[in-house]
Amino acid sequence: MTRQMYDSVNANSVPAGADLYAGYVDGNYANVDQLRRRFPHRTIVTVTVIGLPGANVCDCETGDLTPEHAARWASNEIHAGRKPTIYCNASTWPAVRERVRAYGITGKVSYWIAQYDGRADIPAGAIAKQYLGDHPNGHGGTYDASIVADHWPGVDPDPTPPRPKPQPIEGDDVQRMLEDQRHTPNPVWMADGMERRWIATGAERDFWRAQGVPLIPVSSADAPHIIDPLPIKPGTKVPA
Repeated sequence: MTRQMYDSVNANSVPAGADLYAGYVDGNYANVDQLRRRFPHRTIVTVTVIGLPGANVCDCETGDLTPEHAARWASNEIHAGRKPTIYCNASTWPAVRERVRAYGITGKVSYWIAQYDGRADIPAGAIAKQYLGDHPNGHGGTYDASIVADHWPGVDPDPTPPRPKPQPIEGDDVQRMLEDQRHTPNPVWMADGMERRWIATGAERDFWRAQGVPLIPVSSADAPHIIDPLPIKPGTKVPA
């Protein structure tokens, strides 16, 4: 899933409705604070034109940073533990990538590419594409529009790693009491190796705890993987 991002040298020129907004943290058109006030619930992407540390993006174009300066900035950001992005024109991109290779940071830099062809598609190897430039906003101002990937390293929070799938309890000599938290009151099962039986009373539960058998709460998310694969011992009454 892709997202829309708007930017302009004038924070009041960008329309509402974008997923992200980009603004300058320095230079003659610094406007990040204005954007944050206008769009407090949107992600604001910070852009530096002079190589300020900690910005999300550096601006590599005529009058701002050169490919050499942009690659050096990106290298410094990586060494500081951040995930940098370089903004540049499509025609400048090869020179930028060459300098990035020279600094040994290929694969660690994202690219936001300006290519005003009106097509909202992201080039291979880029994270975003600015496809409209100086687009009229209908109120006398203009703005730029970009298409952005669903996750932007250094801008969006790192994705949560997938939760490891729990495994059923194994081993003939394993004894555990498993408290099934999908139900109220929580039924407790005695797991012996690869079987389980229902512990019907609190007294029985207390007896086994006194014997050193641990009582393990099993969440609703984990129960289908831990409890359900264990067959029920014949003759055991199953709780409703």
